[in-house]
Amino acid sequence: MAILLFFIGFKNGLLIGSGLVFSIFATLIVMLCTDIALQRMSLAAIIIAMGMLVDNAIVVSDSALVNMQRGMRKRVAIMRACFLHCPAVAGGNYHCHIDVPAHFFHPTLPVNCFPHW
Repeated sequence: MAILLFFIGFKNGLLIGSGLVFSIFATLIVMLCTDIALQRMSLAAIIIAMGMLVDNAIVVSDSALVNMQRGMRKRVAIMRACFLHCPAVAGGNYHCHIDVPAHFFHPTLPVNCFPHW
């Protein structure tokens, strides 16, 4: 989080870093509630998801800053930056299609990893 604060500024770094921390805690709580063990594959999935989250958050916040520097009002600049959701969803979709088969067909995946399926 200190790296984010240093490179992208205090406000944006704090916003993105806090989102990262809250996402990690929410993921661990959901995993605890659904009896998913914290193993190598689930840790790898968390790391990949956190990377995608930080990357998309940096792109959107940077787009909002560029829009404000071009003279847009703050609210309009943020709303225009939110139109970047299509590339973000496409990137997430790509990673899901790459990582999910690797997770399901991994030879050391425990049988009880998804108890409700």
